Amino acid sequence: MRTLRNLLLALSISALVALAVTIVIGDYYVTQARFVQRVEVGHPAVRQVGPPQKLIIPDPQAFLPGTDPHGARFVNESYLRRHGITPRSLRDIGDAVSSILIGAVFVAGISLFGWFILILRTPGGGTILP
Repeated sequence: MRTLRNLLLALSISALVALAVTIVIGDYYVTQARFVQRVEVGHPAVRQVGPPQKLIIPDPQAFLPGTDPHGARFVNESYLRRHGITPRSLRDIGDAVSSILIGAVFVAGISLFGWFILILRTPGGGTILP
């Protein structure tokens, strides 16, 4: 019984740590995202690739001078392909962070509830901490 209590407590603490780390990482990615317009350079005219969106592009050399009328910075699509850079969408990162947060809260809640129930069912009340 004591081992199960300790396991549930460790699981809930781990879930709360994962929750905090996920929040920090999510905030970091939000600060790295830029509103960009991917463009194909090298054609007679500059061709837009997809709509403007918030992307995380780690290489500053991929950016071209200038912005579009909506304020999106131009990004050289050929440069990204040539260097094997896959931009990450802020929306996708937000979805992943949300999923992890929901899972961590669920795991922490269930394990803390189980830990508390085991404390109450222990003869003599048991101790709160292992």
